[in-house]
Amino acid sequence: MKILYFDISGTLVDERGRAKPALADGAFERAVRAAGVERLVCVSSLLTIVEARRMAGQDIDVHEFILGQCDGVFDDPAWFRSAVEMGAVPRRRVEAIDESLDWYYVDDYAREYLEHAGRYDLSRDEIGRRVLVTPGDSDGRDVLEWVTGVVAG
Repeated sequence: MKILYFDISGTLVDERGRAKPALADGAFERAVRAAGVERLVCVSSLLTIVEARRMAGQDIDVHEFILGQCDGVFDDPAWFRSAVEMGAVPRRRVEAIDESLDWYYVDDYAREYLEHAGRYDLSRDEIGRRVLVTPGDSDGRDVLEWVTGVVAG
């Protein structure tokens, strides 16, 4: 099974919360699906907002909330609900990676999260391969090239 762990802010959307241009209008979803990714895991810090709202007693549809935060990089809500699961603790996102699967991870702060988790081996060996550290100010072309090249492999 091919699985992709993904961040949102700075990775799929810019600092204003708008889809990075190359990923907009469902382009990210189409590339991921064409690459044969069967499951995605959201590891975004935005999940802390979901948890805070739940702790405050609010009923929140986490898929709807996260899909909205992605600002159109996904365009099939039914597929999104079936393919995307939410990581448990965003600050410990690297621990969610199931290395027994064909895994990939994209995050503008991937190096920091890997090293914070003590995964210097992954930081050293997998950045540029299974791990993409995308600059927060990129237009998203780097993400598309990685998905269509490396992930689709």
